[in-house]
Amino acid sequence: MGKRGPAPKPKSEHRNTRVSVYFSDDELAALDHRRGGRSRGQWLREAGLGELPALVPELNREAWVDLSRVAGLLGRYVVAIEVGNAKGMPSSVVTELRDQVQQLRNDLLGIQVPDPDSDEVDDEG
Repeated sequence: MGKRGPAPKPKSEHRNTRVSVYFSDDELAALDHRRGGRSRGQWLREAGLGELPALVPELNREAWVDLSRVAGLLGRYVVAIEVGNAKGMPSSVVTELRDQVQQLRNDLLGIQVPDPDSDEVDDEG
């Protein structure tokens, strides 16, 4: 039976140096507020290495949630048109609108999705 778990990291990726830092109560509260669901150590490591994801304003998150319902309803409308239960607009128009809503949702969170119609070719590999 083989070994369980992930493959060991290369020696160059082993974390063997500890850095300790002291915070005041106010600083620690600010850190805890900023780190969200990450551990303190993970957040400090990412912040120190400039690898933190962009912060998403609460208003954008709320709009993203609201638009998820819109995108879902548009998807259901497309299906209703295609099976003949709804009329008045071609399904391609509603599909395009649904795709635009999805793009807006991605933009609200700062998510970059490659365009499948793009002519760009990945030269790596």
